[in-house]
Amino acid sequence: MSALTLTMLSACSGGAGGTDPRTVSPPIANQAPVFTSSAAVNVVENVTGSVYQATATDANNDTLTYAVTGGSDAARFAITASGQVSFVAPPNFDLPADADGNNVYEVQISVSDGKATTVLALAVTVTNSKEGIAVRRVATGFTSPVAMAPVSDTVVLVAEKGGAIYQLNPQTGARTLLVQVASPGPVGVVAMAAAPSFTTDGTFFVMYMSQAGSLIVNRYLRNNAGPTVPDTFGPTLAINAAQYAGGGWLGYDATGTLLAATGDAGGKGDPTGSAQDDASRLGKLLRIAANPDPYAGASPVFFLISTIAKGFHQPNGGSLSGTGILLADHGQDAAEEINSIATGATAGNFGWPFLEGTRAVQGTAPAGLTAPVLEYLRASGLRTGQAIVGGAMGPSAIPSLRSQYVFADGGGAIFAINAASLAAGTTASASMIERRDADFAPDQGTIDHPVAVTAGPGGTLYILDQDGEVFRVDAG
Repeated sequence: MSALTLTMLSACSGGAGGTDPRTVSPPIANQAPVFTSSAAVNVVENVTGSVYQATATDANNDTLTYAVTGGSDAARFAITASGQVSFVAPPNFDLPADADGNNVYEVQISVSDGKATTVLALAVTVTNSKEGIAVRRVATGFTSPVAMAPVSDTVVLVAEKGGAIYQLNPQTGARTLLVQVASPGPVGVVAMAAAPSFTTDGTFFVMYMSQAGSLIVNRYLRNNAGPTVPDTFGPTLAINAAQYAGGGWLGYDATGTLLAATGDAGGKGDPTGSAQDDASRLGKLLRIAANPDPYAGASPVFFLISTIAKGFHQPNGGSLSGTGILLADHGQDAAEEINSIATGATAGNFGWPFLEGTRAVQGTAPAGLTAPVLEYLRASGLRTGQAIVGGAMGPSAIPSLRSQYVFADGGGAIFAINAASLAAGTTASASMIERRDADFAPDQGTIDHPVAVTAGPGGTLYILDQDGEVFRVDAG
């Protein structure tokens, strides 16, 4: 029988220097980094530089890098590799640039360890700065005020719808009744302007509807005994307008000549065609110039009246801008607008009742119309009101209002737009308008139904509210 030889092989421990696999720890699995910084931050508008520091931890102690990877407002942000977040352009609370326009910017930030990535949804809320604006209430107690005319730091004329014309001292709040317009109709007073000579002779003009159904422009002046009286020669202008619905403005151009803007004859869509009728003075901007030879005819004629422009619905506030006029016009259903009229211009046609702003609303518009320099549609979401209130250039003493045209809406909004955007031949859109209600929040009271925004000598702004309050805008 043959022998069977078995060879036994046994595993060895590897000899000197070997490692027992039972004592080796398995490799640590990579873990994604974890954000430790907040998912929300508040910053004040106009901020430059970093607005947020992203931080994260990594269980593997790997080097971390950060990036902007998404979000509806991702394009508005930049980030460094170390996590410092900044706006590409300083944010403006009054003109939000975030996707939904609510001043909450949504951006996604990622952190990576080179193997895994974690994303944080960050909300950056931009808050308001009043930007050097201080609004102070200087008077209360007027009854349905409709217009004002600042003359000096101590004299502001205020007109009430019912016909009372007051002289207000905005420094003390004291007021004096100058005159009561005789027999205004239901529409009442719609406009007022103080003459450049007011300080010397007390002259001012008032536009109002009479009980008899006429739109009147009348001159008032101080007589030798002191009280203010109407012009003894009768109205400067009288227009039959039995269905007049409102609107109107009085002011002066760069040459010191009186201008009067009138609304149309009334009725939906101006059914009588008054705003386009060259024979009518309704729906027009008129120049009212002193007659150099008033006694040349059979009876004295103290003012020469000519038409500058036509096609207006309900003008509501105008002001000097450079050497021209910016005149606001309240739309009927679709749009609000501001129109620019150069000093010395004639025969401009601003389109009503064919157009509101640049939007066709009825009929076939004639050729050669002048487009507004600003429009905003009722559906723009800018405001809650329905009626533009023409404004004035902001004072140079307040840097954030310098070169800004400040205007309002009857619903309580205060707006501003760079005056350079209001160039003749172009129409600025609602996207260029800053809503600055927060900047204009007053020290007392509320600007909830503004009816006039007017600049006085030196550029000081005043805001008149329908509930009887007068506000002055100062540097804060």
